[in-house]
Amino acid sequence: MPEPLKYYLGLVFIVILLFVNSLQTLAQKEFLVTVDPSNGSFSKVDSIHGVMWIELFNLTSINENNSHFTFVGSPDQADWKLITLDEQNGNILSGPSLANNTNLISLDYTKTNNFLYGVVVNSGAYSFVTFNIQSGIYSPITNIPLETISEFVLDDANHRIIINGTYNGNLVLMTMDILTGNIISRVPFTNIQSMVYNNLTNKLYGLSSRITSANTNIITVGIIDPNTGIFSQMADLPPEVQGIVQGNETFNENNNTYIFAASDNSGNTSLYSIDGVTGSVIYKAPVSITNKIDADNLIQFRFDNTSGKLYALHWEAKSVKPSFDSSCKLDIQTKLYPNPFSDFLIVEKNPTICKVRMNLYNTLGQILIQSQINDGKNEIHLQRLPKGVYFYKFISDANTTLTGKIIKQ
Repeated sequence: MPEPLKYYLGLVFIVILLFVNSLQTLAQKEFLVTVDPSNGSFSKVDSIHGVMWIELFNLTSINENNSHFTFVGSPDQADWKLITLDEQNGNILSGPSLANNTNLISLDYTKTNNFLYGVVVNSGAYSFVTFNIQSGIYSPITNIPLETISEFVLDDANHRIIINGTYNGNLVLMTMDILTGNIISRVPFTNIQSMVYNNLTNKLYGLSSRITSANTNIITVGIIDPNTGIFSQMADLPPEVQGIVQGNETFNENNNTYIFAASDNSGNTSLYSIDGVTGSVIYKAPVSITNKIDADNLIQFRFDNTSGKLYALHWEAKSVKPSFDSSCKLDIQTKLYPNPFSDFLIVEKNPTICKVRMNLYNTLGQILIQSQINDGKNEIHLQRLPKGVYFYKFISDANTTLTGKIIKQ
């Protein structure tokens, strides 16, 4: 090959290489990371190929017997997959498609048999199931006689599932045998969320909130008796803790530390590590938690008690932030009534070019309902919600466009 031709071909190769590298630099990627709970810093294990979106809340779990990290993710919000990673290197071990990901409420591994358990809902009926991580297919164990379910945790030592939900319109805490599906207890419960179980001490932890006479929201950490539903307060969290970020609670059994993410009134989020004996704050580390595609985040914190590491998923956003269409603003185009309400809300929205959804939160800042808002009149049925104060956000094009407070009476 003539030397000039070699030279020009070399230049072309370099240009192509630089172009590919620039695309890689600008690409958005999801990573499996390990996190230092003392300061919020993290180290990347590896990027997760083909994953652009993560299902939030309690759909992430760790199999501590074999260092498997399982979550629900998608490349395009259409083909949702049950993805299992090797914690050591981030390699994808399996990723079958989920036919009905919206029916999936929660996932959790048990140490005793390596099963991945879950709760699914079909036509308002809840079932306790096991998932095959290779096929994504679930096998029902038993029906769960509850009207709504907020969350569940597994008690490995006693082969129990402990479920927070409602029965006959009342909040209850129900315990079932995971081997037989038999109900062990179903007792009255209060507004307690973010439950985690310490299998070394056989203690169930959770967070409760109350409104003071000064109209201040105070969140308290405590221990729950599954047999009675009684919540024993340990300590109030610092006053700046105003909202708990659901699906980011986990427990470090090695150091008896309850770990969760919480936000303040300014929208800043921190990762809190709480002493499991005293309830006092050990660490408060700033972290970025957001559902915006054009912003970095750190979500789905899960502690592996075998390796002694705190894992999470990290979205590294490199794209240019899209411009926000002013026609998506909803402040003068949306009506929400009645307020107070009893059984349902009406949302009336003028036509916009942007897709809009409404998130409804409790006083802990946890999402209870996500509803697509169409043009015109939308009727949102909320008979199952207990009486109390709730907060809403209307989100359009990854921007929060309208917020407020409503009361159920």
